[in-house]
Amino acid sequence: MNAEQETPYGPAEDHSIALALANARALAISIPLTITLWGLYAWFQPDDPLLEPLGTLSALASLLLAIVVAVSIHEAIHGLGWALFGRAPLRRVRFGLAARTLNPYAHMLDPIPARAYRWGTALPGLILGLLPCATALAAGSAWWMLFGLTLTLAAGGDMLVLWLLRGVDGNALVIDHPSRAGCLVLRGEQPILPSAPPVI
Repeated sequence: MNAEQETPYGPAEDHSIALALANARALAISIPLTITLWGLYAWFQPDDPLLEPLGTLSALASLLLAIVVAVSIHEAIHGLGWALFGRAPLRRVRFGLAARTLNPYAHMLDPIPARAYRWGTALPGLILGLLPCATALAAGSAWWMLFGLTLTLAAGGDMLVLWLLRGVDGNALVIDHPSRAGCLVLRGEQPILPSAPPVI
């Protein structure tokens, strides 16, 4: 049974986890997937060494730069996905940089349907992680495979949030938890504030 918490929108079920614990569980989810994708690449592209892009300074530098840029794009995709699928104004997504870790973040300020929240949560891992991996598997690009594997690993937290939302009705309204990984699921017929999007 999920704990109940009061919000400006009324009572809500807590579907979140402490950030310190979330990091370990996220890795437990994403590492097996990453290893599986790595194994598939070795199977489909046996003549293309996966670590080859790490052999030259220019290739390594380009890969690291692409990953750093992609981390910011990852958060932008979250925000755009939540706004698009949740029919919410993009101005209601807060983008920023965490003071302690210097990690970029996106935070949805208003409740949106769980279905929309799931899509916005999953999109970065699909676009920046699994799609490059699938492309690399088909075309045989070790550079793109390493890029995709890294971004798949980075999406472990998103996978964890999707797991925390298992069983939640797609039409239920959810809102980002203010300080933990995951969200709050509003209970019953909740009053929607003027800034919040309509239910779809």
